[in-house]
Amino acid sequence: MMRFRHGAVVLIVLACSCSSEPAAPVQNANPRPAALQIMDGATAITISYQQSVQLLTILSDTLGHNVPMPPGFSIVSRDSTVASVDGALLLHANKTGLTTLFASVTYAGRLLTDSIAIAVQCSLVLAMRFTPPSQTLSVGRSFTAQAELLSGCGIGDTFTWDSSDQTIVSIDSISGFATAVSVGRASVRAHGKRLGSVGGIPVTVIAP
Repeated sequence: MMRFRHGAVVLIVLACSCSSEPAAPVQNANPRPAALQIMDGATAITISYQQSVQLLTILSDTLGHNVPMPPGFSIVSRDSTVASVDGALLLHANKTGLTTLFASVTYAGRLLTDSIAIAVQCSLVLAMRFTPPSQTLSVGRSFTAQAELLSGCGIGDTFTWDSSDQTIVSIDSISGFATAVSVGRASVRAHGKRLGSVGGIPVTVIAP
């Protein structure tokens, strides 16, 4: 039998965590806001007239993980005559110019937005068509000069006319109506409002 002398019995209690419940997950110390991005966050892109480009849109959560796009996502063009977006997120370049795409979606109770500037440029070579390509006529006879810009990019221009030698052939600057004045050679020349001097029509005037 164990005997205790005069003294105090000391109980030592060790505290321990004995809970069978799993520990709470550690929260991200620096959470980032959820984000919506068009074309991986680019601020502007340039495409060619009549080109189509597949748009890439990314929605990321607060941990930076990409998540499926929820219903209600929309993307619109400020000027759809320049560039438009179809249901498959294909961007179509309709004519040369500038526009902006605006995207939006509601995720986790927050409205997320992004935008990207779009520039549509003409990558085709410009060419001129003159009618007639050349002209031979006698003194006192007339013809009408015509100029057409062949761009393939929806680019147009208006033209005025002049003569390299008014003593040989005269021309109305607006209508392009030309009249042979005297025997010789000259050119009637076209000047575009946007493009400037673009060429002309060689004219040979012969005796009547």
